[in-house]
Amino acid sequence: MGLSAQGLGAFATGTLKQPVYWAGPKDKYVYELTRTSNGNVYVRYLPPGVNVGGKEGALLIVATYPYPNALARLKAISNGTGTSLPGGGLALPAAGYPKSVHVAFPGVDYEIEVFDPRPKRARQVADSGDIQLVR
Repeated sequence: MGLSAQGLGAFATGTLKQPVYWAGPKDKYVYELTRTSNGNVYVRYLPPGVNVGGKEGALLIVATYPYPNALARLKAISNGTGTSLPGGGLALPAAGYPKSVHVAFPGVDYEIEVFDPRPKRARQVADSGDIQLVR
């Protein structure tokens, strides 16, 4: 489903009743939201001219996965690497898959994945401090 930033916030907080993370609003973008039966939620950033459900692959996606003790578990595999984020979070590039960066925050039982087909962009978005709850 394609939503405005306001619509995404209303849907995430009113209908889903679970945390949904994103990288914040982008001017003139539409947000494609997909929720799977296991509680995974994907927010795909659609620039002007890209249709909901389109097969374009060069797009930013921020996913939220149920993952108990996400921060502790991410720290355990980080071996002291990764980027510290505001609020005590951690961003860690996926081992062997540079298009994805995993993010976790204290007290949140969800892991966030920032995916972009351009590895440098995935890392920039994850490390920016812009990853936040949809409100």
